[in-house]
Amino acid sequence: MKLGLSPDVIGAARALVKQDDIEFEEILTTIEENRKTSEAEKDEAIRLRLEVEKLKKKLEEKEIRLNDQRDKLVSKAKDEARAILKKAKDESEEIIKELRGLQT
Repeated sequence: MKLGLSPDVIGAARALVKQDDIEFEEILTTIEENRKTSEAEKDEAIRLRLEVEKLKKKLEEKEIRLNDQRDKLVSKAKDEARAILKKAKDESEEIIKELRGLQT
């Protein structure tokens, strides 16, 4: 008998301590697995954020290019419309001159 305790009590205590050690090891293992999972999820979140930023930048660049193309097309269409109107005006003035010449 140690410390006045029966060998049965000491044996039971040792078994409980061993069980607590096993449970503690399991808890540590679970914590480590959770840490690794969290780290992997964090890495994936960073990768996805970077990919989204890259796609956003490409989309913004494409939008700028499309706006530039649209502006050029609108400008060209206006220039063509002005040219057509000028030609029509010049032709109509020429026709009016010819008609006036025929009246005299």
